[in-house]
This record gives sequence, structure tokens and C-alpha cells, in this order.
Amino acid sequence: MKSRISNRILAVFVALLCVTPVLRAEESVVSQGSSPAYYISPGYESRLQITVHIWGEVHKPGLYVVPDNTDLVTLLSYAGGPTKNARVSSVKLIRTTENGDEVEEIDIKDYISHGNPAATMVLQPGDTVVVPGSVWYAIGRFFGFMTQVAIVASTANLIFFSN
Repeated sequence: MKSRISNRILAVFVALLCVTPVLRAEESVVSQGSSPAYYISPGYESRLQITVHIWGEVHKPGLYVVPDNTDLVTLLSYAGGPTKNARVSSVKLIRTTENGDEVEEIDIKDYISHGNPAATMVLQPGDTVVVPGSVWYAIGRFFGFMTQVAIVASTANLIFFSN
């Protein structure tokens, strides 16, 4: 029992020693105002990693560190997939190049239906993927907002203008 606990403590200590230099290196790069394009993941498989962003109608939007050969569909899977309000027929991939930002619209729905290979585009460091909401979702949000405004106006009418 005692040796099992000491082995676990030793494993945690070794893991902290391995990760701490990587964190310090990243902190120094961030403090200079830029971030590296590739990272090496610690572990037995040491693969190059890239950072990408995913926004919009996915279950877990945010910044992801993924293997360098990750495609768009795999990133959507990492993010928990699109929500029921997502418009997967016009997912936008924003890529910064030497000529400025390039925006490409990708039809994931076509990939699901017909296996369109454009949806399996390989991501590059710093790419941003935006999954927009559907038109019906936007209309529903608008009417939800208008319902709340009507409730406030009706309550104010009862309070201020009733005899």
C-alpha cells in the first residue's frame, strides 16, 4: 500500500517536471506578443500539435490544441458536434495567410450526404472555424426577445398607467 502511494507521488512529480519547462517556454513566447505555430505534445508518441479556434453553434466552442493533421470534421467532433441550431451547410473557415485573411465556406451537410472531400480540409495553425446558427434559430431568438420586451411593457403599463 505504501509503495503504491509513493509510486503515484513519484509519477506526479515526474509529470510536473516534464510539463513545467514546456509551460515556461510557452509563457515566454506569449509575453513577447506572439504564439508558436506548433507544439510538441509530451508523451510516448510526441506529435506536433497546433492551436485552432471553433466558435458558434457547437457544444463546446473555444481554443483547441489538436494534432497537426486534424481535419475540419474531426475538430467539429472534438467540439462536441454542431448544436441543433447549427447551419452546417455554410461553415466558415478563416485562415490567415500572407495576403491577409481568407474565408472559405464549407458545406458539412454535403459531406454527410455525399462524402464531399472539401469538408475534410486539413487545418493549419491559427485557423478559426465558425459554425453559424440557422435562420430559424435567429427568428426564434428575435421573437423570444420581443416577447420579453412585451412583458416588460405590459407590466410597466399596469404599474404606471392603471387607476
